[in-house]
This record gives sequence, structure tokens and C-alpha cells, in this order.
Amino acid sequence: MRPRPGKPARTRDRAATRAAVLAAAEEEFARHGLEAARTEDIAQRSGVTKGMIYHYFGSKEKLYEAALEQVFAPLLLSFQQFAAPHSDPAQALEGVVRRVLEITSDQPGAPAMLFFETIQNRGAYYEKIGFPSLYHVLANILERGRKQKIFRALDSWHTAVNIVGVCCFYYCAAQRLQSVWPGGKNPLQRSMLKQHADQAVSFILSGVQAEHMSANTSHKG
Repeated sequence: MRPRPGKPARTRDRAATRAAVLAAAEEEFARHGLEAARTEDIAQRSGVTKGMIYHYFGSKEKLYEAALEQVFAPLLLSFQQFAAPHSDPAQALEGVVRRVLEITSDQPGAPAMLFFETIQNRGAYYEKIGFPSLYHVLANILERGRKQKIFRALDSWHTAVNIVGVCCFYYCAAQRLQSVWPGGKNPLQRSMLKQHADQAVSFILSGVQAEHMSANTSHKG
């Protein structure tokens, strides 16, 4: 049987509507987290009715799950690629950090969603979408590197939290940074984001290296 005329258009409309709602939801959840986010504001920003949001997603909580999954699902592939138990800890750490920075560069609201999820929900929604805690992943990499004496003697959990801060705080403070940055540069312009990524990677890798690894690197240089 041939598909009825108009069906592809309705499918496209449905996909476009979901995409618009998710984009608006990401912005709202990045500003307020799950607790204070308003579906009314998401509806207004996406150009749909509040009832339409519930039709597509069922509840604010389900919409939040969908927004989290859309933002952080690309990181899951990086975890599988770089953070496998047999992977080299230094390469794994750099790979995960660079991927975090790539995602936050493309979606500046992602760090705020990460912090809100940690503070408000203690990571409960990561379990619901099958996403491991970024802190757990980094701590496991750091612990493996410490045991292999690739990384210095460090507290893996404190270091993991600090690494996330190095990568993500920049975005949370971006609106305030422009007024204090020399020359009034926009922290979110493409060249500044690239510089932030390069500086963050260099800072993190230098900070966790074991002394003998740093000495070897300096000698080769």
C-alpha cells in the first residue's frame, strides 16, 4: 500500500516540534535546573502549547530526561572509546576531557545542566538514562593512572571534581567574564572557546602527571 499523502510532512512536523521543545528545554534547565524550570516558559520559547509538551513527553521530568540524554549521549560514546579498562590512562583522560570540551563548546548550557543535576538530584537522572557519572569515569581513569605510576599520587575523586570544574566553570561564568576580561573579549566566541580548550587540556594533563613523566617530557622537549 502506498503511504497516505501528507504523512511524511506530519512526521517532519513532529520531529521539528520535538527538536524545538528540546532546544527550549535545554535552555530552561540550564538556567534553573529541574526544580525551578517552568514548562510554561519552555512552551513559549518553543512556540507550542503547554499541552503539546505533555503530549510529546508526558511530564516535565520525562522532558528533562530527554534533554539530558540529548546533551550527554555523545559523551557516552567517548566513555566507551577512551575509558575502557584496558585503555592507556593518559590517552583516556585526554580523550574524555577533549570530548567534554567539544560538547560544552557546541552546547554552552551543558555545564550548567551538569551542575544542576549533581546539586539538585545527586545524579539520579543519569541512572535513568543509562549515563554513568562523569565524576566516576574520571576518577576511575585517574585511579588506574595512579596505580600504574603514570599519574602522581593524587586523590582521584577530588581531582575528578576539579577537572570538571576546570572544563565547565568557564561556561557558567561566561556572562560575567566579558566585563572583566582584558579588551572586553566575548568568552563564547569561537577563538576564545578554542583557547579555553587548549589551556584546560594543558593545565589538567600537566597537573596529574607523575614527576618522572614530567621530567621525561621536559627532557624530550
